[in-house]
Amino acid sequence: MQDEAVLVALEPWQAQLEEASNRIVGNSRVYLQQVECARGECNLGNLYTDAMLHAFIKKASAEASNWSNVTIALTSQGNFRVPLPAGNITYKQLVAMCPWENHLYALNLRGDRLLQLMEDSVAPMNASLKFPTSKRFLQVSGLRIIYNLKAEPGKRVRQILVRCSNCPVPEYQPLEQSQHYRLVVMEYLANGKNGFSLISDHAQDLEMGPFDLDALMDYMTMFRLPVSLARTSISRQLAMRGYAKDVKFGAEVRAMMLQGVDVLADAVAVTMGPKGRNVIIEQSWGSPKITKDGVTVAKSIELKDKFQNIGAKLVQDVANNTNEEAGDGTTTATVLARAIAKEGFEKISKGANPVEIRRGVMVAVETVKDNLKTMSRPVKTPEEIAQVATISANGDQAVGKLISDAMKRVGRDGVITVKDGKTLIDELEVIEGMKFDRGYISPYFINSSKGAKVEFQDALLLLSEKKISSVQSIIPALELANSQRKPLVIIAEDIDGEALSTLVVNRLKIGLQVAAVKAPGFGDNRKSTLTDMAIASGGIVFGDDADLVKLEDVKVSDLGQVGEVVITKDDTLLLKGKGKKEDVQRRVDQIKEQITETTSEYEKEKLQERLARLASGVALLRVGGSSEVEVNEKKDRVHDALNATRAAVEEGIVPGGGTALLRCIEKLDAVSTQNDDQKLGVDIVRRALRMPCMTIAKNAGVDGAMVVAKVETMEGDYGYDALKGEYGNLIEKGIIDPTKVVRTAITDAAGVASLLTTAEAVVTETPKDDAAPGMGGMGGMGGMGGMGGMGGMM
Repeated sequence: MQDEAVLVALEPWQAQLEEASNRIVGNSRVYLQQVECARGECNLGNLYTDAMLHAFIKKASAEASNWSNVTIALTSQGNFRVPLPAGNITYKQLVAMCPWENHLYALNLRGDRLLQLMEDSVAPMNASLKFPTSKRFLQVSGLRIIYNLKAEPGKRVRQILVRCSNCPVPEYQPLEQSQHYRLVVMEYLANGKNGFSLISDHAQDLEMGPFDLDALMDYMTMFRLPVSLARTSISRQLAMRGYAKDVKFGAEVRAMMLQGVDVLADAVAVTMGPKGRNVIIEQSWGSPKITKDGVTVAKSIELKDKFQNIGAKLVQDVANNTNEEAGDGTTTATVLARAIAKEGFEKISKGANPVEIRRGVMVAVETVKDNLKTMSRPVKTPEEIAQVATISANGDQAVGKLISDAMKRVGRDGVITVKDGKTLIDELEVIEGMKFDRGYISPYFINSSKGAKVEFQDALLLLSEKKISSVQSIIPALELANSQRKPLVIIAEDIDGEALSTLVVNRLKIGLQVAAVKAPGFGDNRKSTLTDMAIASGGIVFGDDADLVKLEDVKVSDLGQVGEVVITKDDTLLLKGKGKKEDVQRRVDQIKEQITETTSEYEKEKLQERLARLASGVALLRVGGSSEVEVNEKKDRVHDALNATRAAVEEGIVPGGGTALLRCIEKLDAVSTQNDDQKLGVDIVRRALRMPCMTIAKNAGVDGAMVVAKVETMEGDYGYDALKGEYGNLIEKGIIDPTKVVRTAITDAAGVASLLTTAEAVVTETPKDDAAPGMGGMGGMGGMGGMGGMGGMM
């Protein structure tokens, strides 16, 4: 029964709601269809993704060389519930079209991940249907993609062109798989919902933007222009948008930037040392993040004041650079950067020349680096490795021992990866041999009663870089395996048609001991990986045009041999290869040389994976805990410890606790300078070198200045043990720092902080809030170029 009094009370609100819902927010000359969005490019998808992009593009500078930091937008077709009509569009219709309240997120994603997203988008499409559809189909802006639906899933993307960002005129360039791209997605995609975990698992540097409908209405408002302008693309209109510049000078802007530096450095510094505190970071989704990782804290800080934020971001770059180069030491770098910047600003305010101060700072830093190199000693024993890892893991001896054991098992060239565990304890799993992420082609090859896997002992390997379709080409290999009474594993680009059918039938009818696996990787990487397998197992790779040996002429000596094979649906493990040790070592040396020569991070990663398979295997550290928050916090520490350990192995160790930097102070007395201002720069570094030790002591609850003064009276490896609150020989106590970490921290901190002191003016941009002129047509949308022709869809 309705309450008449309530209805009467709601009448004024109902009228306001109806007025708000029926207000016109845009106009389209064409019908914006939704039904087509599951099977190809649609104009509604173009409008929506262009609006997503516009929400971030409008922050870009019209004069800068990079016209936008974000040039790609993605959304799934399931985002659209109903079409939009031609003519006037109301707010109610927008809500009906997209009823979800989703924030937009900008994030970084590597090119190979982006390619995989596009492959996954069309994988469900059945090419035999007249109108194949996919619930996962992605509508995009900033990409031009050609699909071939006749190809098998996973190989349907023929070409991807990406609109460049760091270019005067936006143009489309081929996708680089090793390059990171910044793109805009819906919040639920950033969270990995609807099967898009590829995004949530690999996204970096997330930045929250406006709600999607707010962005869409803002974009539609932009089309309140004459029709001739409404049809131009955003990249063309960008040059026409004006900005008001906010400019500040001298002492005023330096003071504001220093405030930002202090905010960031204060938040990072509390994590320093064995008694440093945790920092809790609110996240856009999920539980808050609890961490002691300096670079994680630094990256989370965004200040409202533009000038303060510039100061914070510059020091944030110090932490990022140190983390990328050394993998640890970000807190030390931040503390040093703040000290140098603060002292530098003070000297400049008293009339010193900032350029000369910077020169003095850099001369002093070179002296510090030389002294660190002299002090450094190599890491030789597992105990020393454990000590380095323990210190970097904030005194967690269990983590230190885990990393030491892992490095002992797989060696210095081995790959050590960190993953979430499924128990309360940390676990180490070492995969010895060659393992790659390709499983059996058909489940009919399964021969184990203990699970869905193929298990062979003392097996032969047939390796081919070409596709095998004819059964005649593999019969000789099968006959050889049968005569040797050994199982045969075929690893090739692909095995299909008559060849695969024959293998399956013979496996089922006569129990033929055989299995087929697709070779991992693509192109040259696949060829190189197959060659690695051949060398490790003592066989050869068939199919190379330069190789005169054909599959039909195979001999036993051409087949690789392994002691054990385990194949699941996802991966293959080859153990105890019978290749010659000298051949394997020669291949290892060759890969190491390629790693030092390449400048591509993607190529380096693949080479390191191959090196690990050949040299020593893979160690998997599973981090346990009672909650996701606990596991994530511990994973941060494990990553830091692992990076520090590798740095220690690479360049050696020095006394920890800030002592190594204190020992460099007296060496600065011999530095020669050309004028008084350069001498001031040297003095700035001298005082900054005391700050890491002082901060560690302060976090331990003692007077930092007194601790520093006491340590300076000592010699050699003697310093302050903040965990136990006592002085002693830090090397003997296991309180050590990797030389590379300390060197990188002081280098990066001095470089950025001294540049910061040379700034005399700072320019920021403020968008104009001009009233928009009268409403015009939207000109058919799709001004961003959308998906660029899917001519390959067939």
